Amino acid sequence: MLLKCLRKVTANLDIEPMLIHPTKWGYRNNKIMKSTGWVKCIAEIRNNETGEIREFETDEILVIGEKYPSTFIWENGNYACDCNRHLFFKRAKNEETEEDWDFECSHGKYSVNLKTKKDGNVYYREYNL
Repeated sequence: MLLKCLRKVTANLDIEPMLIHPTKWGYRNNKIMKSTGWVKCIAEIRNNETGEIREFETDEILVIGEKYPSTFIWENGNYACDCNRHLFFKRAKNEETEEDWDFECSHGKYSVNLKTKKDGNVYYREYNL
């Protein structure tokens, strides 16, 4: 039944079915949060100082009932910090070095747009091209 639902809701996305399992502290409201899977996406990361944009491939979670993947981790989570965005920016061209792990935490040095890999639809935008 879950796979039938997947095809109707996300026919245009490449997904891998999965469940998010509860933590060791138990279920929230005695329920398991269900996801329809992971969606292949592209993070277009812009270095705001130079204007250079690099594409970093990522897998983002798609929650049941949603049209596009969750943006939480990019808006408010770990990926919102410049230290992580700097690493992804470097990894996009295989330029990551050990020194890149010492990048200071901040906000505003990098901006991100997210799009689905399969159809290129931008579903999260922090800058305009």
